[in-house]
Formats: sequence, structure tokens, C-alpha cells
Amino acid sequence: MCFNSKYLLDSTIPIFVIPYNDDKEDYTIMDSASLINNTTYDIAVYDIDDYMYASCVVLKENFAEPENMRSKRSLIITDVFSGVNDDDEKMISLEGYQQGGKVSYSVNNIEMKDNRGKYYIRELKAGDIVQVSVDVKGDVRAVQLLFKADEQKLAIAAGSDTPNKYWEGGTLVMPDLWVSFGTITGRNTNVLLVDADGNDSVVSKDPHKFASATNVYVYENSRVYPSNKNDIFDGDTVYVQEYQGNLHEVVIMR
Repeated sequence: MCFNSKYLLDSTIPIFVIPYNDDKEDYTIMDSASLINNTTYDIAVYDIDDYMYASCVVLKENFAEPENMRSKRSLIITDVFSGVNDDDEKMISLEGYQQGGKVSYSVNNIEMKDNRGKYYIRELKAGDIVQVSVDVKGDVRAVQLLFKADEQKLAIAAGSDTPNKYWEGGTLVMPDLWVSFGTITGRNTNVLLVDADGNDSVVSKDPHKFASATNVYVYENSRVYPSNKNDIFDGDTVYVQEYQGNLHEVVIMR
């Protein structure tokens, strides 16, 4: 029996985690407080009582596919450096801004590449923009590269001329992710107009609307720092990212 495929968990319910790499040492148990709202998990629910409470949940980590990462907020990298973890093993740290705050991620696989296999994570630089997936221990398992700052170009295909459509190799693979890199042709308090390809009809049809969750950054002289929409002017070159029609990130290139 189910109630619209929704079940109830309380803080005492164990969640058994099968790790992404199937390494027995990484099997673990967490509680429901570790689950994140609006996130899709590969789970199985067991022993449901009459009140729709589950007695056990099994969660299988799955981070490798880019379509599983499309909803994640971008990390605008400020620094990449090498170090050692608690087991004295070599690791990489990614530091940067995410949702307006400074964060740091650990990458224990120093040979990891982005999930298209083109760039080593250890060779990323300030201004590069990525999405990351982490396991329940907080270690990075996959990195999706969105923008290369030193090359001044998108690392994935741009949005099509239909809002929130993402194409790669002629296939619509992320129908709710939109990235763009171009020049500001108009702005006001509420919207941005970005010309990514010189096609004015596309620019006028697809304004990017500011929201309370929109974060603005500046990339200048190999440095990244937070800013606000009042620092955006006509003629600025910008990276823009939307998810499901919500403007998440604007990075001004100076």
C-alpha cells in the first residue's frame, strides 16, 4: 500500500547506504536528517506500517551521470590545491563560492577527471565553474565542468533557443538546465538580456529574470569575488546559469 508513493521517516529509521564505488569499507548507515530536500535518490523502502512509516531504507549512491547533477548549484572555483587526508593519502581540495558562501570540497582521487573525461580536476583554476556530487561522507565522487575561465568558453553545450533546454550531440539531455555565455545587451531591476550568438531574436525572447536566489560574482585578474546585480552593465561579458527557469548564477568577466 502506498499514499501517492510517499512514505514517512522519523529520526530513528536507519538508512543503509550502498556506496557509489561498491567498496565494502564505504558502506555506512545514516539517518533521515542527512537527506536533502528536492533531491532525487535511488532508494528502496521496506516494512511500511499502516501509518505509512518505513522501518528501513536502502539508498544506493549514484553520481556519475551528468543528468543526475543538473539541479546542483554551481561551484565557482577560487582555488585548487593538493594535500593529504586523514589517512595520509594524497587528495585535492576545491575551494570556491556556492550559493553566495565560501565552501570547500575534498577529492580523494587525484586522477579524477570531469565527467566528460577532458580535464583533470587537479588542473582546474580560479574562475572555472563546476557542479559536484558528493557521497554521504562529503567526498567528491563526480565533477561536471560547465565553464573554463582561461578559455572563456562553455565546457558543455549552451541552451537552445527555447528556454531551459539543453542539447548535446543533437540530443536533449537536460530539459531543465540552461547555461549561456555572452554579452549583456540590456538589463533592468528584474531581468537580463544576454546575446550569446548575435541572434537578436533569441536575446529578446529569452530574458533571464532575477530571483532572490540569484547569486552574482565577478571574475577579474584570476580572482573571484561575490557581487550583486547592480554591478552588471550593458556590454559586460557574463556566464549565466538557470535551472527550471530560475536564474541561479551570473558571473561577470572583467
